Amino acid sequence: MSFAAGPLSNLTRTTCLSVVGFALFATGAAYAQPTDVIIVTAQKREENIQEVGISITAIQGEQLDELGITSGIDIIAQVPGIQVSGAGAGTNNGFNVRGVTQNAFAASLESPIAVYLDDSYLALNSLVDLALFDIARAEVLRGPQGTLFGRNATGGLVRYVTERPSQNFGGLINVEIGEDGRQRLEAAVGGALSDTVAGRLSGVFNRNDGLIKNDIGPDQMQADDYSVRGQLLFEPAEDLSILLRAQYSNEDSAKGGYSHVVARSGSPVTTPGVLDFFGYRDADGDPYTGSYDFPGYKRSEVVDLSANIDWTLDQFTISSVTNYQDITDGFGEDSDVSPNSVYHYEKSNDVNQFSQELRLAYSQPGLDLVVGAYYLLIDGVYDTRQTGDVFFGGAVEFTSVDQTTTSGAIFTQADIELTDQITLVAGGRYSRDEKEFSYDSTNVFDIVAPGAFQVVDDFTDDGVSAKLQLNYSPVDGWLWYAGVNRGIKSGGFNYPLFPTAANLFKFDGEVLTSYEAGFKSSLGDSTTLNVSSFFYDYDGYQAFSFDGLAARVLNVNAEMYGGEVELTTNPIEGLDLMLGLSYLENEVRDVPLAVSDGTEKAAITPKFTVNGLIRYEWPAFDGYIAAQLDGNWKDKVSFNLVPTPALEEDGYGLLNARLSYTPAGDNWSAAVFVRNLTDEYYRMYSFDTSPDFGALEDVPGVPRWVGASLSFTW
Repeated sequence: MSFAAGPLSNLTRTTCLSVVGFALFATGAAYAQPTDVIIVTAQKREENIQEVGISITAIQGEQLDELGITSGIDIIAQVPGIQVSGAGAGTNNGFNVRGVTQNAFAASLESPIAVYLDDSYLALNSLVDLALFDIARAEVLRGPQGTLFGRNATGGLVRYVTERPSQNFGGLINVEIGEDGRQRLEAAVGGALSDTVAGRLSGVFNRNDGLIKNDIGPDQMQADDYSVRGQLLFEPAEDLSILLRAQYSNEDSAKGGYSHVVARSGSPVTTPGVLDFFGYRDADGDPYTGSYDFPGYKRSEVVDLSANIDWTLDQFTISSVTNYQDITDGFGEDSDVSPNSVYHYEKSNDVNQFSQELRLAYSQPGLDLVVGAYYLLIDGVYDTRQTGDVFFGGAVEFTSVDQTTTSGAIFTQADIELTDQITLVAGGRYSRDEKEFSYDSTNVFDIVAPGAFQVVDDFTDDGVSAKLQLNYSPVDGWLWYAGVNRGIKSGGFNYPLFPTAANLFKFDGEVLTSYEAGFKSSLGDSTTLNVSSFFYDYDGYQAFSFDGLAARVLNVNAEMYGGEVELTTNPIEGLDLMLGLSYLENEVRDVPLAVSDGTEKAAITPKFTVNGLIRYEWPAFDGYIAAQLDGNWKDKVSFNLVPTPALEEDGYGLLNARLSYTPAGDNWSAAVFVRNLTDEYYRMYSFDTSPDFGALEDVPGVPRWVGASLSFTW
């Protein structure tokens, strides 16, 4: 296997950084206490995470609770190399893994980071921040994923694995309360219904009073949602299992809140008396108070039905995964962030999604083989409604996209043992996407041409993904891996807020060639150290740019390189330590002059991030007390492809604290905790609307809050 000189030189540079990290951390790993083995299914079979030649982070269900991870996007706090955008006050989210992202807020656009609930692919960005409840673990896979998973993904994959039914009777109740009216109730119960049938029923209810106080109306960034999930596991024979899962989620929240900051030409204006273009300035400057004439909202109903069938015949396993989703959701916001009726934005989505995956797995000593086929149909109508007395008078700018995506693929991967220590991993995938697209606009401003405006188009895009890698395990507990991975993502159609030239709607597919090397090590019985380094060469990177109210995805070229380090250890009884580091350099090149006049950086991509945890448990009061500190720090980032001063966020760190008590031999525990212990102010996202409003749309982060929880398990 050979690599091009450019990628190898950068890969070597990051590998050297990894070796330095190894030298620093290995000195603290001299003690030996048993550590739990983490089992993942990243390669469609159950494996020890330390034996999988992929840069992957897994967080177990109990640890999710201890870290306060209750929604899909919360995992970024303790996973190196992953960030998230938060448009629409956090209602439209896109993961960023190693700089690969799609922070566009149109629901008709799919992300290069695939998100799964079990085996259900979540295509809509409004579903990314799903409620996590009754979860066995969360898995984050970095790098192209195409030779094993159903929906192709160039940048990576985030998967939440739910607790399955079993023959053992058991369940849980978790009650959490906190400041600002925070209430969360999670419950689950399951067990045998017969000798061959098991069931599990679980649910969650969540609400709060709102993060931003509205002086003239309902408070904003307020949550009110619930979800229920039912599962039936049929095992009529030892070699056959059928798992049926049905989940319903409902949300009726008051989200869509921003903080108002006066700005000119992309820079905040702190001079007292300077107002936005419509005569308003937030009087107290508090990002958590404001005056909004249009109450923001987020409403949704999601039905998710799936059936998994696994049939084992000697060395073969045949698997079928069928999924159907019915999604209706809507979102509205006061985009000018003021008491004036200037510009209000609403969107709604009505989507039906169906997928079918078939896999054949063959396993014998020296060979693991997976062959599969995948079909996906997404049929959606996506509407936007723009109003406001200043911008539109009494008119309504209404746009609608009717888009059907049909995707088919065949894929395979083989793990072939060449020797007792060396394994060759080879895989490939052929994908074909077809999209039918229709855009309609009332065109109240007669942009491009007078009268109603329509663009109707379609395209077919196909391509090949491939993977070639060597895994080397010199001794038990050590794994070295290096390889090249080609990922692809099909093109698509922009969904502009206002009509634009017809040739600006379509964008092409992207190709990512990834060169990656790393190692996983078990240092004694108490410590694991995992290091990965990579170089990404992008052709046609699908970058998103927001310039005023003009938003579009465009194809550019890009390079990214960096690495991650993850250390876990329990050097003495009762003490757990975790440390994660990531480093990323990225360049986005050939950006059109109409958008930028120089080389830019991919959005939401800090150069350095650090995450960590310290937890100590000791006997006390006929039970155990545990004290925990966890936190993360990220370097400065830009919220857009083309940065302006207003869109650059300085580096910041967040720290959380937790104290819990568990009686010995009992099945309950109690905890008190503080999130954002130092009350650090930060922004989750921002839009530079200074050219249109003379102000910014800032999405403020969550300030310090105190809470308590009580849990029962049986």
